[in-house]
Amino acid sequence: MTGTQIVVETPVTNVDLNELTSVHPEWRSAFWNVIHVVEWLEPMRYDHLQHTTNELLKLLDPLKKLSPGGGAYVNEAHYLEPNWQQAYYGSHHGKLLAVKNHYDPTYIFYCFKCVGWRGEKDYEFNSEHTAYRLRE
Repeated sequence: MTGTQIVVETPVTNVDLNELTSVHPEWRSAFWNVIHVVEWLEPMRYDHLQHTTNELLKLLDPLKKLSPGGGAYVNEAHYLEPNWQQAYYGSHHGKLLAVKNHYDPTYIFYCFKCVGWRGEKDYEFNSEHTAYRLRE
């Protein structure tokens, strides 16, 4: 089962002139927010999991074409988002990375596709992980 929710309540009138937050800059100018929902049944066979994942990604492609440079909310985004720096943080990513490197140079605070994520070079998140194989 899938569903789509279109929310027409965004902070378009709440301008962040100083851009002091990590919020994707496109969020401040958005007129709507679209959420696609796919039912995830447990336990799920790997082939069904892969099929469900691919169906969700097909739903997202037209929206990405409709709004180039748009973004995604990291807590609700698809974990296989290939252009995650742009999708989650937009033009703020570079500034956020500089802050991360200044205050956490040893990467104590670290997670998958968060600011500072080093990709497949990291043991914890290498290409042998199941998540990377879902789009094969």
